[in-house]
This record gives sequence, C-alpha cells and structure tokens, in this order.
Amino acid sequence: MSEAVTSFLRTLMLLSVLLVSACAQQTRTTLEVDGDRLFLLGTFDHGTYKAVLDTLDAHPEVDTLVFTANGGSVDDECTLDLGREVRRRGINTHLIEGGVLASGGVSLFLAGAERTVEATPLFGVHSWQHCSQSGEQPATCRDATDYPAGDEQHLLHKSYISEMLGSDAFYWHSIRAAPSGSIHWLTDADLEEFGLSRPSDHAVALPTSLRAPFLKELKAVCGECERDGTGSTSKARGGKDASGSAGHLGCASMRVRDRSFRKLPRQADTSKVEFPANRCRYSAGVSSSKESWERSSLYSSIHQ
Repeated sequence: MSEAVTSFLRTLMLLSVLLVSACAQQTRTTLEVDGDRLFLLGTFDHGTYKAVLDTLDAHPEVDTLVFTANGGSVDDECTLDLGREVRRRGINTHLIEGGVLASGGVSLFLAGAERTVEATPLFGVHSWQHCSQSGEQPATCRDATDYPAGDEQHLLHKSYISEMLGSDAFYWHSIRAAPSGSIHWLTDADLEEFGLSRPSDHAVALPTSLRAPFLKELKAVCGECERDGTGSTSKARGGKDASGSAGHLGCASMRVRDRSFRKLPRQADTSKVEFPANRCRYSAGVSSSKESWERSSLYSSIHQ
C-alpha cells in the first residue's frame, strides 16, 4: 500500500472518530418523555444526536418526537444524521399548538414518518451563508443562492431534503425565501405545497415542567410571534430589524439584501463556526464562540 493511500485512510479514520465524538457530547437540548412521546425543547447541538437516540433506546414505547420551540442546529451533520435515524426507526414528528421551528429545527421535524401540526404553527426558513477568509484579509461571504445549482455546496441539505420529502423542491424554496440574515415564516400554502405536514386530529398537552421553559425559549427564538387569521403571511415581532448589528469573531458582517424581512432576536449577534483554512459559516442557535463547531445550520448556517 502506497504512503499516499495509507495517509488518506488515516485521515478518513480520524474524521470518523471526530464525527462520532462530536455527536456524543452532552447536550443543552431539553428532553422529556411523557407516555409514548418524547418532547424536545431548545436548539439542537453536538450532543442532541446521542441524547435522543439513548432516550429512544431506553423508552421503546416512544413513537413520536414532539417539537415545541426549536430554533436551529449548531451541528448539522449530527442533526441530519439524527433525522435519518429517526426516519429509519419510523418515529413520527409533531409540533404543538403555538410552537415554533426555525432553520435546523425544521430539518429534524421533516424526518418524521408522519408529520403533524396543531394550530398556528411557525416554520422559519432562510438561506445559508458561507464565508471564507485568508490570513488578515476580510472574509468573503456568499449566500446559498450565489452558488450555481449544481455546486457541491448544496449537497449537504439538498440531499437530506430529497431523502425526507422525495424531492429537493423545498430546499430551493427555502434558500430563496429569505437571505441568510433573515427569516421567512412559511405560509399554510407552503406547508401544503411541499407536503411538510398535515393538521393533527388531536392536541398534545405540554408537560407542566416544560411550560415555563417553553415560553422562555419561544421568546428567545422569535420574540412575539404571530400569524394572521388566513395563514397567508407569517411574521415575527419584537426582534431586531434586519439592519441590526451582525458578525464578529473574524467573520465579515452580514449584509441583508432585503430589509423587508425581520431578523430573529438571536440573529442580532452572530457567532462564527470554524472550518479549516479559516473558512467560517454562521450557525443557528450558537450562543457563544465556545459553541462554534465545524458545521453549518440548515438553510441558514447563520444566526444566533
């Protein structure tokens, strides 16, 4: 075996070890089992993968993941791997009344064998942004829509969406719906057009222990969210305007192209996700530089 092949195989083994160890970290996602349901609250991070699967293994009676207020993912590779495992196990997904999913939260929801929602669901999507930086030069940032449709940069999320929905149409809709520094709340027509979910025929009560944390997380994800009566538009109130400050830790500030969109409160300040060769992406749910990781967030890769 040549030295080059040996070196390549060692690199692959190292990358595999790093990925497994990353997905095995502790998580700040709140998990609570109630009967045949596993409730999820908060951002999905490096440890969510192991925490969810360990819980499902310990509670084989669980057949539904219940989403509450889930604002994004700081580790997309682990989140998408979790989604594939959820689908393999035939687990359903459900969003409670008044719940909110944004960015990576939408991704994991799509893994459900059956996907149901209660009244006034909020699904937030947007483009991801990729930044590269060399030495002391200013970072150069490009949105997903700046890349040709055939570029490999699209593959991570496009392939996943195709697996979950049988088509990549929703991926292209998501990255075109809002620039990376903003959010687009899907309409009822969007949910129906792309087959994301169906109305639930029953309500799921939030466990008492999660009620206060849910309200706190809901405010953190989208401020004072509301939908109009027809579902034709969705918006967030209470967040900073799209012209608010963004970008630090070495990445260039985001330039929001369409000021008609509003930013989530967590998008007021962005944290960098480190890549080799000083590349960076903005990641949903990152609340500090310590949380930064070598992955991006669904559609977004961007907001805090």
